[in-house]
Amino acid sequence: MLKAASAITYEMDDVRLAVTELADGIRSRLEFKKTSIGFLLCDPDMASDDLVAGLAEELGIEIVGFTSMGIIADRIGLVDMAATLTVLTSDDVDFVTVTTAPLSTQNIAEEIRKAYRKGVKELGVDPQLILAFPSYILEIMLDIYHETLAEVAPGIPVFGGVPSNDGSGGPSMIFADRRAFSDRMAIVLVAGEVKPVFTVQNVVTKLSEYKRTVTRSEGNVIYKVGDVTFVDFLRQFGLPVEQLAASSDDMTTLFVSNPILVEMKHALDDDGVAVARTIHEINLETGSGTAIGAVPEGATISVAALKGRDIEVSAQMGIDDIVKKIRENEHDGYVYSAIFCVSCVGRYLVMANKNSLESDSILNEIPPGIVVSGFYSFGEICPTSVRGGKAINRAHNESLTILAI
Repeated sequence: MLKAASAITYEMDDVRLAVTELADGIRSRLEFKKTSIGFLLCDPDMASDDLVAGLAEELGIEIVGFTSMGIIADRIGLVDMAATLTVLTSDDVDFVTVTTAPLSTQNIAEEIRKAYRKGVKELGVDPQLILAFPSYILEIMLDIYHETLAEVAPGIPVFGGVPSNDGSGGPSMIFADRRAFSDRMAIVLVAGEVKPVFTVQNVVTKLSEYKRTVTRSEGNVIYKVGDVTFVDFLRQFGLPVEQLAASSDDMTTLFVSNPILVEMKHALDDDGVAVARTIHEINLETGSGTAIGAVPEGATISVAALKGRDIEVSAQMGIDDIVKKIRENEHDGYVYSAIFCVSCVGRYLVMANKNSLESDSILNEIPPGIVVSGFYSFGEICPTSVRGGKAINRAHNESLTILAI
């Protein structure tokens, strides 16, 4: 059975003190079992090799994690300028962590395959859950991470996201191998007595019922919708595409609040759950738009609006759904010990000075004894469903994803 505990530090400057506070907080709450792993979340200004290596040495366990502009801390809620450490430990669950070499668009697939095979060899069995810790590299489409894993681990659920920064354009870091990286992927393989359950919530308000089929796309670039260009499709909603094309700041602001909803009704693995996509580039010459995440040909798309009320409602729906699944699966002595939340930074930004409403909704409903940890991501990875023991893994934008384990 898994046991979990979480600790927090607000020490921004003294790394040694931060390590001590986090390690002492864990040790005071948790008796370590045969295998353990630590999940570190921290403010980007706190990220350093010394912090990761110090925790790994102090506790004698692997440390993985992310930087984030906002952290959901157990029993506290939304915090920034802080670091949290959540540790899982067990006598009947095994964790194996592997890290790729530096990634590029040319080597990413082979590096992920290589790392996964190395991890399975060490684990000795196929995993029941994969936790993904990829760096945020704009040139690499988010879907490549879970799609490549699907080639070597078909049907195994993948959960994770990419790190965020403080909004100033600084580096977004992952943690693994006692270091902080901006160009690699860490993969945690989990096997043993685990029953992971998931939920994805991207409730948004539709601007209209107007939908069209994507007739030409390549990966995350949308060229044609129906018989018009993607740019002309946006013009039909009255969006100022010329202004947006000239200003990346205006575009980010608009499409965080107005994501594209994508329904993959013609895909072989469609499960009826729409995914959200944020547009981060418009090209007037080609009439195309580039999304953070794939938009396949044959999908239907529409333009929506993400509002504060939508975020609050979807957070409540998310925690209600995960608690329901926990109760359905807690039998024969199995007890859930931890919940991990990955939410989009777009939701954090749209909520502005009310951005704690999402974390408050989650914490208010957590069953006793379950530790909560969460962060705000530049892209989320989570199954939209698990059918017949096979997970339908997707990349998400503007969404709240939750794992209970």
